[in-house]
Amino acid sequence: MPTLLRLIGAGQGSTDPPIRRKGIPAPALHLTPEEAHNVRLAIRNIARTFGSLRKLAAAIGARPNTFSKKHRPSAGLALAVARVAGISLDAMLRGNVQLADRCPACGAKREGGAS
Repeated sequence: MPTLLRLIGAGQGSTDPPIRRKGIPAPALHLTPEEAHNVRLAIRNIARTFGSLRKLAAAIGARPNTFSKKHRPSAGLALAVARVAGISLDAMLRGNVQLADRCPACGAKREGGAS
């Protein structure tokens, strides 16, 4: 009868799950500086329609400090805000979202806020 040997450490890999780095998204998910700028502008505009950044954060199910100026917005955040606002992610990344306090035709600042 043949003897079967089991080699320790050999095979398809160890039983430990791979180490996951928290808070660091994959490089493919990083926004370019221009896209990040456009997302920040869109978030500011959308927050005006919701009433405040705090209300927008509640609408997407995030903490209010999610919209910190210290960190570059993520692609996931941009997608969540675009879904809540009912706009396309592509329009948000390209900067095609109009500011609520500006005239869409000429860009002049409106008196008395959004109408």
